[in-house]
Amino acid sequence: MSLSIQELWGLNNKAQENFSYSGKEKRYLEAFLVQSCLLEGALKEFAISLIKKGLKQPSGIVKKKEEKYKFDTVIDDLYIMRAINIKEFKDLHKYRKDRNRYIHHLIRKDSRNLNRILKATYKRGSLLVVKILKKLEKI
Repeated sequence: MSLSIQELWGLNNKAQENFSYSGKEKRYLEAFLVQSCLLEGALKEFAISLIKKGLKQPSGIVKKKEEKYKFDTVIDDLYIMRAINIKEFKDLHKYRKDRNRYIHHLIRKDSRNLNRILKATYKRGSLLVVKILKKLEKI
C-alpha cells in the first residue's frame, strides 16, 4: 500500500474539515473530491490486498489491476470475493453513479443546486469510507 492506513484516515479527516468549514462559503466541492479519491483508492487497495493474499505466487493480474482498476469493477470484485455485503455493494454503486453524474456534468449544474447535491452525496460517502477503511485496517 502506498499510503499507510493512518494517512488514509488523515485524508478522511481533511475531507471532513472541508465539509465542516465554518467560513462563509462551505467547501463541499473540496470535501467531495477528496472523499471520492480516497474511497476509490481505498477500495482498490482493499481488493488488491485480498487478491495478493489469495495468490500462491505473484501474478501479472495484480500489476494490471494496480494500473487499470476501474471503480465499478473493483466494487464488483469485492462483492464476488465476499469482502463487501449486498447493501455495501448497492451503496457503493449508487455513490459511484452519483459521483459520475456530478463530475461528468459539472459545468451544466445550476450553482444553487450544486451544494445540495454535493452535500447529500458526501454524507452518503462518509459512511462508506469509514466502513472500507475499517476493513482495510484488518488486512
